[in-house]
Amino acid sequence: MKCDVLIYGFGYTGKKALKLCKTFSYSYLIIDDGLKIKTSDKFIELNLLKSCKLALICVCDKKEIQDKIKQKLLNANINEKIIKVANFIGISNGIFDILYNNYKDKNLLEILINDDCYMSNFSKILKDSKEKYIQQKIQNKESLKKLRKDLDNSLKNQNIFSKLYDTAMCYDDIDIVRYPYFHTFINRNFEDRNFYFRQKIDFQSLKNRDKNTKLILCFGDSVMQCHNVELDSTISGVIKEKLAKNGGGGQKVSFI
Repeated sequence: MKCDVLIYGFGYTGKKALKLCKTFSYSYLIIDDGLKIKTSDKFIELNLLKSCKLALICVCDKKEIQDKIKQKLLNANINEKIIKVANFIGISNGIFDILYNNYKDKNLLEILINDDCYMSNFSKILKDSKEKYIQQKIQNKESLKKLRKDLDNSLKNQNIFSKLYDTAMCYDDIDIVRYPYFHTFINRNFEDRNFYFRQKIDFQSLKNRDKNTKLILCFGDSVMQCHNVELDSTISGVIKEKLAKNGGGGQKVSFI
């Protein structure tokens, strides 16, 4: 079996190496000595490998383990020049998009092959891509903040829920709500009078509550809803318990 890149070890680093291969359309094969069940024909035994252009050792930072793997590869007649120790710590998947945009017209594989054993040059390339990715995230956040401000100025008389509803992007019956800092799906043809709260809410009582009673609403996604967690142990449940212990900080509180 032949490939562009051999990935040896399929933990965190191995998965990042796979992301690199998929981003640049490199053919790949994977070896993991601790993996008992092979879920794809991409997982092979070392004796089945005929050749590869680059062999990445993707294991923990214990040098003795890396050295043992390197010796296995050498014993399998893999050229020492193409054996490298990979390090993708702190590299999120979005950074690979930056890397691709910068190197799609260059032979990155050749750059990796000509790098030293610990890929010092590639580490600098990743660091540079990471810095560009961070700056891009900052710019995106600033753009969202401006959009949020513009929306709030144009919808001054609407509450947060009507803003979410009115700024939704429509796709037939299913809408994607893309109010800045909030993203979820809604279905305008399916009416849930309880708004997906796990406990039934008496909205009439909330509406008619003492005006000095502050309403606290925990609003979020499935992490907030926590279907398989006891209500007292959810995020909202823990907050509610803490508020009850300190008497709401002197403020009457209604909590949902």
